[in-house]
Amino acid sequence: MHNVPKSSILFSQQLNEIIEKVKSIALERILANDAKTLKQRYSTGVFGGNFIIKEDDFEISNYITQSQKNNLRKIIVNKIESYDSQFLDEQIPFYYIHYEIDKKIYENNFQEEEFYSYEDEFAKQASTKNKELKGLENVFGYLDTLREAYKFFPYKKQVEYLIEIVNNIDKYSECIINSFKEQIKGYKTRKLDTNSDDDLEYIVKKLNLKSINVEEAKKYDKNYYALMVDRRNKNWMSNIEKCIKEKSTLVAVGAAHLKGIIKELKTKGYKITPIKEKY
Repeated sequence: MHNVPKSSILFSQQLNEIIEKVKSIALERILANDAKTLKQRYSTGVFGGNFIIKEDDFEISNYITQSQKNNLRKIIVNKIESYDSQFLDEQIPFYYIHYEIDKKIYENNFQEEEFYSYEDEFAKQASTKNKELKGLENVFGYLDTLREAYKFFPYKKQVEYLIEIVNNIDKYSECIINSFKEQIKGYKTRKLDTNSDDDLEYIVKKLNLKSINVEEAKKYDKNYYALMVDRRNKNWMSNIEKCIKEKSTLVAVGAAHLKGIIKELKTKGYKITPIKEKY
């Protein structure tokens, strides 16, 4: 998990002891560097703190009528607490849902809590304890892979899915908040096979959607995880090995990557010893 309510950030005594001992911390990416790098390349394209990953020729108007687009804007603004949809045309629909609408839903449901990222906490720890901070990938590699994963469905079908989600926003909100709470609980108990709000099959079944059927959703999820998890795990391995050979390093990645990274390390002959954490 990356972004969670601040009260759910879990740093056990064992983890804090490891941070004290190591000389460097390696994360998937260094978020502060992402922002600087993207701002250097793009003069525009920042939306809600996230950067646009659209194709140059993509605009929702190419896939629905102007009237439908206007109605969609109104629905989004009215149903998601006056959420600003002015950049709707510049977002790939799946990106718009998972990185913008979902973000707003989390904020609305955890109003009294600040959302915080593990990356920010690890970066803070690295800074205060004088540890070198490293990234396993750059932001452009990440966005290229994400864009490739989202291309699994034609944009027209993604727009239809977006319209269904917005029209069923209350049920969708309940669905992803329950999933999110399950993930937090699973993380605390080390049961990491809970449903994710990224799992399209889970959403399609829960909401009984028509724009995407269950079999299509299963194929999408398989393709998504092959790219966003398995491929990135393999791509990270050379940097992970370089980091741990140069100096003692804590490697911190999202829970979905954990099993794959451990498998890759074992394949390369590394001995893996689990740490039993207490909170």
